[in-house]
Amino acid sequence: MAGFVFSVETCLLALTVAFTPSDRSKRPGELEPRVTHRITIADVARLAGVSTMTVSRVINAKGDVSESTRQRVELAIRQLEYRPNQAARSLTTRRTHTIGLMIPDITNPFFPAIVRGAEDIAWREGYAVSLTNTVEYVEREHAALEHFEAHRV
Repeated sequence: MAGFVFSVETCLLALTVAFTPSDRSKRPGELEPRVTHRITIADVARLAGVSTMTVSRVINAKGDVSESTRQRVELAIRQLEYRPNQAARSLTTRRTHTIGLMIPDITNPFFPAIVRGAEDIAWREGYAVSLTNTVEYVEREHAALEHFEAHRV
């Protein structure tokens, strides 16, 4: 039985290709591959006809921005479906809004209720939960703590 081997580059390329309907298709509804990129503040600024600093002021509700400019920026954000880069934002704010939760054994029936309660409260307060199952190994506990610290969790 022959197996398939794909390079990392091939896999990444496959992940970045999005199929969308094309006006240039030969048949109605035919899909054409299109390479996509993450929408940035610069894209929003270009569409709204303002600077990136103005977009930042609108997003963060800081600074003095006229109502008409604010509306143009907000329209561009909606049209482009812009989502702030939380990793970049956490570098500035020094907050990740992520809580690290380490449990010794996910298969123990006692822990799922604890995880569920922690997640419910975290989500209600605007936080995500990063769950680590240490399988009762001290080495995994140390690695998890280092991971949490490195990622400001």
